[in-house]
Amino acid sequence: PAMALRAAIEYLTGVFEESVGDSVSRAVLVTAPAGIGKSRLRQEAMRRLEAADPRYRRKASRVRRTMSRS
Repeated sequence: PAMALRAAIEYLTGVFEESVGDSVSRAVLVTAPAGIGKSRLRQEAMRRLEAADPRYRRKASRVRRTMSRS
């Protein structure tokens, strides 16, 4: 499970960085049964993005607000 989480975080952060770099929108749909760790995946990906580059902080907070509405 830890390897799968790590790989998913890498994928999500890669998509986000590509989106910012190319100035285009991207969407990722994460589906799984309840309790499998979707919220943790999002939290860890956001934490990693914010720690990696301060420029992502504003963009990541926008994503966080969008995600909290769902």
